[in-house]
Amino acid sequence: MKPGELILDIGSGCGIIGLIILYRHGNVVLKVTGLEKQGDLVSIGRKNIAINHFDKNFDMIEGDATEVKNLFRAETFSVVISNPPFFQQHSGRLSRDDESRAARHQEEATLETFIHAAAYCLRNRGRFATIYPAGSLTELLLALKKKNRRGYVLSIHTQNTPSVQNLSSWKELKTVGKG
Repeated sequence: MKPGELILDIGSGCGIIGLIILYRHGNVVLKVTGLEKQGDLVSIGRKNIAINHFDKNFDMIEGDATEVKNLFRAETFSVVISNPPFFQQHSGRLSRDDESRAARHQEEATLETFIHAAAYCLRNRGRFATIYPAGSLTELLLALKKKNRRGYVLSIHTQNTPSVQNLSSWKELKTVGKG
């Protein structure tokens, strides 16, 4: 991260990625903004931000990736991150839980929706990072190419790699969640 970064997390859920960024890079990151369409997750995210004392440099906005032009000025952010729904519509095992289904399946928004939103919000020479299954890398790169964005794969992780295990067992982070 570079000093003064303004970061947007599209589809931020409960804010976990932004919280990890602030724990690791809070001395240089100016602000994180989380955009999440599910109201319950926005509420959980705001609680997570408060209990981790990041109220001054992390905002959660309730809104949809399709609404970014109404929520932000073009080219506002130096970094956009996203963990978009990765299952194609009518594929994979559907969750009975509406919240989980919306987060994992492209029923209401596609990968292209998230890439279009990121492209609108990114400054010139800004960086886009996404969490997406390695098995769908071709789909991701094709979607980036459609938007005239170059894709650079910095690292690909599976569930058994140490970095993913470390991320899931982050010790300092306090979170609020269901279950």
